[in-house]
Amino acid sequence: MQLQSFGNLNNVFNWALPFAQGLGTSGQNVTNAGVGDLSQAGNYYKKLLSGNRSDLFQAEAPAVNSAIGAGDASKRNLGASGTARGGGVSASNQQIDDKTRATIDNLLFGVRPGAAKELGDIGAKEAQIGTLEAASAIQGGQLAEYATSDAGKLATQAKDQTDAQQQAEGSAAASIFMDALALA
Repeated sequence: MQLQSFGNLNNVFNWALPFAQGLGTSGQNVTNAGVGDLSQAGNYYKKLLSGNRSDLFQAEAPAVNSAIGAGDASKRNLGASGTARGGGVSASNQQIDDKTRATIDNLLFGVRPGAAKELGDIGAKEAQIGTLEAASAIQGGQLAEYATSDAGKLATQAKDQTDAQQQAEGSAAASIFMDALALA
């Protein structure tokens, strides 16, 4: 029975442990990729929440460039339809500029509530990943503790069994020797 138990424990170390290590490495790679993506998204949302206008422009560049392009197109259309230097055209150009600035401000600052929510969600996901990794580490440590404990118990039992066999053999040899001396 002890030999079978030792064989089963040996299978854990020779087969199951490398298999688990391979899965652990694969899982760690996937986790690292996910954390990298979360970090990148978190940095984007941090820029949106920073209040720093240049960071906001950088984060929202496509939408800002689209608003500026629309304003420029409106000015070109206005210039093509009449004299570009008249008083009415200047006022219209100013209104287009005002509308473009308002659109940009709405783009830059209108995203902040959503960014705050998303950044909070990212933080919660990162905390969840950390908690799962800590739990996995604890479980791995417990498995190693149990396996080591079982191996120690088997070694102690094997030693006790060997000692008992040696004592029995010694007693039998002594008995045979004593019987031989008695016959002599």
